[in-house]
Amino acid sequence: MEANSIIIAISGVIFGILIRLIIDYINVNKITMFKIKFEKVNRVSKEDQLLKNVKEAIEAGGWEAGKEVCRNTKGKSAAILYMFIDEVIIERFKD
Repeated sequence: MEANSIIIAISGVIFGILIRLIIDYINVNKITMFKIKFEKVNRVSKEDQLLKNVKEAIEAGGWEAGKEVCRNTKGKSAAILYMFIDEVIIERFKD
């Protein structure tokens, strides 16, 4: 009888540890997913701000002013937009 009680107690402890590990795993995944979603929202808002700044610069000072905003902004979006303005817009319509 005593051996069965010990086995039942150990099984309960192991079950409790497994449940705790599963809960911790789920919480880590939730935190990771929240972080990924927050980074996406933050990146989109920065890109929106970049487009707004470039649009305002182009309206005020032309394509070169838009390129200058991109040149002074860090990030891949700014670099891609700079190349687009420089290679597509200015080269095709420079006359």
